[in-house]
Amino acid sequence: PDGYTYVMSFNGPLSNAPHLYSKLPYDPIKDLAPVIRLAGTPFVLGVPTSLGVNSVKELLALIRKQPGKLNYSSLGNGSGTHLTMELLKTMEKLFIVHIPYAGGPAAAQAVATGEVQAAFMPAAVFIPHVSAGRVKLLAVSTLERFALLPDVPTMIEAGIAKFDSDGWSGILAPAGTPKDVIDRMNREINTIIAAPDVRERFAKSQVRTGGGSAEQFAKHIADESGRWGPVIKYTGLRLD
Repeated sequence: PDGYTYVMSFNGPLSNAPHLYSKLPYDPIKDLAPVIRLAGTPFVLGVPTSLGVNSVKELLALIRKQPGKLNYSSLGNGSGTHLTMELLKTMEKLFIVHIPYAGGPAAAQAVATGEVQAAFMPAAVFIPHVSAGRVKLLAVSTLERFALLPDVPTMIEAGIAKFDSDGWSGILAPAGTPKDVIDRMNREINTIIAAPDVRERFAKSQVRTGGGSAEQFAKHIADESGRWGPVIKYTGLRLD
């Protein structure tokens, strides 16, 4: 905690891992001091254009008509893309089979070719397939529409009440880092990510900038852990 040591992490290791592993070599609450929530991106629900599905409701109807016969891809077990679909399965009592892939490009390609019938993915990996007419985007996973995909409705707008899932990241320091140092880093980074050229660079990567206080980021981490813990428990998912 010397004021020069930081880590950039995301919702998986910070909020989900304590519920996925029986033992971790770190405690995200006790061992780390949040500095700032840096960025976020929604997951986008996509299906093969060839599937002939044009809405979330139509997709749910198809899954219910063929329980256990359809598949969805993810970035891997316990990833945000995996848990977001599990959230939908839990809320809507669906039976669709999980197929984990080794990364975003492969998982998105599986949707584009019809190898799987659906997936929640970061927007950036779906966009090339959307442009090529092979993937149709049905909804974004966050409470609000994504400014970079303004015509794509939220899951709530698509009829799934209270649905919310976000891929977020932030910067943290070791616990014990002086508060005045953390506060200064927070101010500096807030200034940087508010700069027009930085926001433009983020936007080109289909990412929105974050910001806010260190205390707000700490609360967000704790709130997300409390929200996703029951979902993970319900699914029985463990990674050890």
